[in-house]
Amino acid sequence: MATPWESLWLNPYGSLTLATAGVSVLCPISFLLMIICNIYFHQLRSFPGPKSYAASRIPYLRQILAGTLHSDLRRLHEEYGSVVRIAPNDLSFKDTDAWEGIYGFRPGVPEWQKDRKFYVRSFGKTHSIIQADTVGHRRARKLFQYGFSEQVLKKQERYMTVYIDLLIERMRAKAQQMASVDLVNWYNFMSFDLIGDLVFGEPFGCLADSDYHPWVAMIFRYIKSAAYTNALLRMPGGEAVFNFLMKYAMPKKMLAARNDHYNLTKNKVEKRMATVNDRADFIGYIQTAQNTEKGLSEEEIIANACDFIVAGSETTATVLSAASYFLCRNSHAMEKLQEEIRGTFDKEEEIILSSVNTLPYLLAVLNETLRMHPPVPSGLPRIVSEPGGIISGRHVPVGISVSVSPMATYRDPKHFRDPDSFRPERFLGEPYFADDQRAALQPFAVGPRNCIGKSLALAEMRLTLARMIWNFDFDLDSKCESWTDQQAFLLWMKPPLWLKLTALEKR
Repeated sequence: MATPWESLWLNPYGSLTLATAGVSVLCPISFLLMIICNIYFHQLRSFPGPKSYAASRIPYLRQILAGTLHSDLRRLHEEYGSVVRIAPNDLSFKDTDAWEGIYGFRPGVPEWQKDRKFYVRSFGKTHSIIQADTVGHRRARKLFQYGFSEQVLKKQERYMTVYIDLLIERMRAKAQQMASVDLVNWYNFMSFDLIGDLVFGEPFGCLADSDYHPWVAMIFRYIKSAAYTNALLRMPGGEAVFNFLMKYAMPKKMLAARNDHYNLTKNKVEKRMATVNDRADFIGYIQTAQNTEKGLSEEEIIANACDFIVAGSETTATVLSAASYFLCRNSHAMEKLQEEIRGTFDKEEEIILSSVNTLPYLLAVLNETLRMHPPVPSGLPRIVSEPGGIISGRHVPVGISVSVSPMATYRDPKHFRDPDSFRPERFLGEPYFADDQRAALQPFAVGPRNCIGKSLALAEMRLTLARMIWNFDFDLDSKCESWTDQQAFLLWMKPPLWLKLTALEKR
């Protein structure tokens, strides 16, 4: 006669019951063992941080999906110091020298690669300049660098002027109607139109229609989908599990936004490449090398255009919106900037790139805005390669994901005096801020992968803000007083910024 255990094994349903019971027991035990190992035996066990973050990646992923990672990292650094263990294999830093330690040039040492589990995957097997490995990045950057050079920037100024002129015209019409305006929308309209023109040779028509192009409206869902993709990439189980979760766990609207963004970019690229002209746009410059050994394939051009549309518009609009907000909230800064711009120029036609670059208070206002509200508020992780590295005086083992937290760094009183106050004077040599560590501010990153579009972004910010201050007085709506309290899914999810504009008489 069979024992109860033998009966279970001999019965196929009994075997399934035993297997299920075994899995239900082993999974919690395995998870518990993993937690114990991560906290007490892991190679990062000596680094400070909350035990819950060391135990598993769940708290980190929760902050990503909630859009609060930037504020959580600042809180953790305030509690635990200059380096914090934010996940079992992840460290966040906030010391000034950590910028060079993680992202900078190291003679004779290979560049630390980007953490593939953080960055949004390109469609297919093609990577853009943002996601490429060292060789691919160097090749793409060499092809793109002329299109972002100072020489080309002078040619692109006329395109900037077209869209800034149209922005001013629309704002004057709103001011005449005494209507409140949402500057977030209008700065986005302008920046998307400009980047569309510079990449594809034609704008999106946002300013002309006074509304978002459907593609542009969809891009905001695409940005949010990047955070979900980030979280899914960090789930255990490899490629098969990731593809399954992308299909069934990603919200349908976000998944559609990813696909639509790619397909719309593809159509625009193909249209531009079929057009022969001598315009100073990015695709035109790289087309000349397309069919050479070092040129980019059409798929690579599409992948890069996908990223340029987002990186070249949304971040600039964020800084312009934040600068307008901080100026409204700090009347002393607004008055100084008005005095500088309105006192320097006799007529609006004098406000050009070469002249705004000589306005010290304008430059200081934008630097302080980048410090207070960095367009990319969370760290961009790299993987430490052989033989390990020294960051902020601490040895970090091979394979660890490391990053600098901009929000924690820029709001650290050890780096900036009165860090939560908007004080452009800190960039003008005022003795009160003599001990500020300006090198801690790196909104465009450092090293071989620093932002290739830095000059274009700064030019657009300076010219637009100067023209807006020349033409209008700003009055912030009281319901926007806490405007900077925002979620961030890699980039900020900006709420409306309602202002009343008073148009000044034309000179």
